[in-house]
Amino acid sequence: WGEVCLQGGAMADSAPCSEAEKEAPPPQFQATGPAPVTAWSETPPHETKTVSEAIRMRLNGETCAMMEHARAVKATVTDCSVDQPWDADQRLVIADLYMLAVSCAWLLPKALVFYPVMMFVQLPMMLLLASRAWALPSCTRELHRTTCAFRLFAAFAAMIALPTLLLASVSYLLDVVVYYTFSVLYCTLACNWGGYCRAQKALRPYRGGPSLLWAGGDMIVALLGAVHRQGPLEATFMLASTWILIPWVKYFINANPFLYPLEERFVQQISTSMQDMTEEQITYAAERVVVDLKPNDELTKELDSWWFLPHYPHPPSWKRWAIGVQCGGSRCGNGLFFLFTHSLHAACGHGGSHEQLLLSSCAVRPWKRVMLWYNNPYHFLTGWVEAQLSSGLPSQPDKCRGGEHPMWLVSCRSPWHCRRKSPLTVGYIDAIF
Repeated sequence: WGEVCLQGGAMADSAPCSEAEKEAPPPQFQATGPAPVTAWSETPPHETKTVSEAIRMRLNGETCAMMEHARAVKATVTDCSVDQPWDADQRLVIADLYMLAVSCAWLLPKALVFYPVMMFVQLPMMLLLASRAWALPSCTRELHRTTCAFRLFAAFAAMIALPTLLLASVSYLLDVVVYYTFSVLYCTLACNWGGYCRAQKALRPYRGGPSLLWAGGDMIVALLGAVHRQGPLEATFMLASTWILIPWVKYFINANPFLYPLEERFVQQISTSMQDMTEEQITYAAERVVVDLKPNDELTKELDSWWFLPHYPHPPSWKRWAIGVQCGGSRCGNGLFFLFTHSLHAACGHGGSHEQLLLSSCAVRPWKRVMLWYNNPYHFLTGWVEAQLSSGLPSQPDKCRGGEHPMWLVSCRSPWHCRRKSPLTVGYIDAIF
């Protein structure tokens, strides 16, 4: 039973857990004391080739440019157990001041105009998703996307969402106009066109990822799980922030080649060791928190108090990745925004493949790859992210069997982006996690 649960989207049933499963953890879920990490006796599943490269990339949501870059990074990786050294370049302080001035001048009036209207038009959609989640049995793991019932619900939800999508499109197009106006102006005045061309190298691998426009079913499932965790009213405000603020933060503040010399920066977090649990126990617990569509009521209440919570639903049967959503908020648990991601599930065997490239040199086994594509405007970062168990080697051996979160992110060395207290930047990640 535990092995079936751990297969994620590959083997999970859309039916809820039985009463016995609700009341008790799986039979093996008992502390067994410290134990060594897994040593594969044969080729691990994520390195086993069972399909052609073209099919694997389609199943995993990959591009040729991304994989070529990832293999180059993999060949040079030595120690993924600590952050890459990253010193601030004080010469970029003028770009920071310009970025902050333009951002405040644009976002404050825009927020005053768009927030009330956006929250009003999208409240019916949030209530619809909350009602659908409420009707599901407790401990529901996934919704199958191929049933007539889901397709009818998705079509109805899409119609309800049309005013929201229209308003979000207007907001995005206004951001594009203001972005290019003030970015090109600065680049011209600062004679930075050479820097602009060089910065494209950092962005190139992350262009052309799977579009959110063609993943409507994924979006509905991800939001359904997120609305259940946050509540419809809180989720209404959070989704409004996503449409109104996040594209500007991503393109103008964090990954702006007109203003900054962009590079790829490696950032790592590793939790304290979980040696009192087996790897299967840790994975089981993580799947219940992050992947399941509707956790039980007690767990849902606990999750709502977290100030950062990802939800990566099971993929549909024709691929190994799905749109996920990250919930960000304040220390007191109030949600502030949603972030959309492309999440690859290592346990999913759809299409007859488990193959995926693992970048981290200190990973014990893969769990999730979270792609933050440059062409995804609704996440404020750009890069390649993994989440899995860590050996902690070589620099943090005391964190063996901790949870690691290695990230290769596009950033720059400006003083603002290097400060740990600058909100919604790569430097702020340690504060989030």
